Amino acid sequence: MQPMIYKFASMVNRKIDILKRLLHVMTIVSISSLLGAAPVHTTYLWHLHQPIYWPDQRGSAPDHYETAWDTIRAQSAGRTHPSDSIATIFGIDDRVAAYQFRPRDSLQTILGQPDAGAQVNYSGALIENVNSLAGNFGGYYTGWQNSFIEARSWQTSGGKPRMDIVNFTYHHSLAPLHSRKTFEMEIRLHRRAMELRWGTNPALSRGYFPAEMAFSERLIPVLKSLGIEWAIVSGNHLSRACANFPLVLGSGGENCEPPNRSDVMNPAQSYYWRQQISRGCAPCNAAPFAYTPQRAQWIDPDTGGMQTIVVVPSAQEFSWMDGYQCFGAGGIASVAAQSDASRPELIVLSHDGDNAFAGGYSYYMECVKNFVNGAAAAGHRPSTVEQYLANHPVPADAIVHVEDGGWVNADGDFGSPAFINWLYPLLNASGQPDPVNGWHEKAREYAMFTAVENRIRTTEQASGVPPRIDEVLNPTDAATHIERAWHYYLGSLDSGNVYYGTPGDMEVRSTVGCNNAAARADQALGTSFNDATNPTIFIPQRWPYNPGSVNFGVATGYQQKVLGPDFTVWSFVYDISGLTSVTLKWRTDNDGVNPLGGTQNETYAGGSEVGAWQAVAMNRRVFPRDNIYAKPSMYGLATRRADRMRNRARLLCLTSPWQASSS
Repeated sequence: MQPMIYKFASMVNRKIDILKRLLHVMTIVSISSLLGAAPVHTTYLWHLHQPIYWPDQRGSAPDHYETAWDTIRAQSAGRTHPSDSIATIFGIDDRVAAYQFRPRDSLQTILGQPDAGAQVNYSGALIENVNSLAGNFGGYYTGWQNSFIEARSWQTSGGKPRMDIVNFTYHHSLAPLHSRKTFEMEIRLHRRAMELRWGTNPALSRGYFPAEMAFSERLIPVLKSLGIEWAIVSGNHLSRACANFPLVLGSGGENCEPPNRSDVMNPAQSYYWRQQISRGCAPCNAAPFAYTPQRAQWIDPDTGGMQTIVVVPSAQEFSWMDGYQCFGAGGIASVAAQSDASRPELIVLSHDGDNAFAGGYSYYMECVKNFVNGAAAAGHRPSTVEQYLANHPVPADAIVHVEDGGWVNADGDFGSPAFINWLYPLLNASGQPDPVNGWHEKAREYAMFTAVENRIRTTEQASGVPPRIDEVLNPTDAATHIERAWHYYLGSLDSGNVYYGTPGDMEVRSTVGCNNAAARADQALGTSFNDATNPTIFIPQRWPYNPGSVNFGVATGYQQKVLGPDFTVWSFVYDISGLTSVTLKWRTDNDGVNPLGGTQNETYAGGSEVGAWQAVAMNRRVFPRDNIYAKPSMYGLATRRADRMRNRARLLCLTSPWQASSS
């Protein structure tokens, strides 16, 4: 897709500069629209998390991975792993405050506004860590959770919690790159941990915040099955899916892959706002479209049935600024001018609440209050997501497409639809992409996850006894080997292990947990069992991302390259009983369009818009578990890994649904 040409209306730009002193306006706006816009709603998402740093068995019974206090004691006794100083991480004064009382104190400063509040994302791993530190480590006290319980009890004018502690993957796993079962277990664990820590009055949140804001519509059926009705997503991934998205590649625009044509499903928009941020990119969003809650859909490929969930776009550019400075309410004027009275914009500022400027006293106790009061003074409405949705329900037909991807914050990823900083392309020994024979330590992690999860699920199926969630969460002496296997496997999934890669011992932490999980699953399984569990298939990958078209980003050295049209499809496939064959099923789209209102591209049955299914056998290669390129600091090889299956295909313009089967 070629970038559209936009004219800059200097008179309008000067008007905006005078009013709000903002930069980079990328459209023609009439003065009357600036003066007649509807008020917007504003709110926050503060993300709080610390991982399970060393998911090995702790030194004392019962069988349980280490939490923060276990690791601090082991390091104090001279152990060199993990490579981070856990006492230093948890000893920072701002973190001591953020994890125990500072978010409550911040909300207390804005109670004068009738609906003002925030969403807080407090991971399950962090709950475990702080529990372990309470009464044992400087500044952490028993009863730390009471400030969050108190803030949850404060209500908006409509009876919604001022502090909505939203659902999350318990261990900060990157949900789109894990199986449905793993994702479900992570959410179930987190909900149970919240019940135990915050109570159920008010009821647990109906919202979800994805780790790294990494969302895919594949997550919808699990979220819906667990009673979750809305998810925060990157507004950039709604905008990039618009038919006339003004694509600019490089640090002045999108610093990752261009949108794939199969994702361009949203209608053209009349106004786009682009703003440079210090992260090395310039997010671009359609207003009011990508600042207004919408609905995303998932189509059941077997039945054609549809499930929808409300997606609440986060303003990536404003979120980044709010996380690194005192962000004034005037900063949103550029997009607030486009708000629609019938469905006003909801400006969501989402970022970490325990890192950088946004983790400090000035942010929580001064900047938040100033922004909220300034927004109210400008005629806007500080609110919460739940209060907004109560006042402005999202229509059933407000269906949009959300392109896969996370927030723009991640260095090297910048919102990549391929989640590239968590799953880099396979490389040869010279560092060049080689999906046929290549290797990468990030892919190695997902090979391991695929294999270990299959062994655990097979063991569970063979036993006929489902795991008790409380025993997976916090195993007692009565826990089964299967429950302990889930405990260690899930504890190994923190996405930061993959994100940071080879520095220190980051890359082997997941291996430590998975080796513990595999050992316990194998103890339960024994040597004779009935295997009725399907193979585990990692979400199929392709290289290049845009075959026959422009590719860009970290994998191309930030150079625009037309690659293809041949491309390689690959995946990890594992079954404890072995595999005799794996087949890739594919078909072509007949008209070059993937309409939001149609489902033929999404169902196995298809129709006149798509061609007939074709099948091709995948080639087998055992993926090396070894550190074959001698990357630094990697050791502790995985005991289980998946085969990698690949095949070559030719791009026919539009990607289509696939069906993988094995026998």
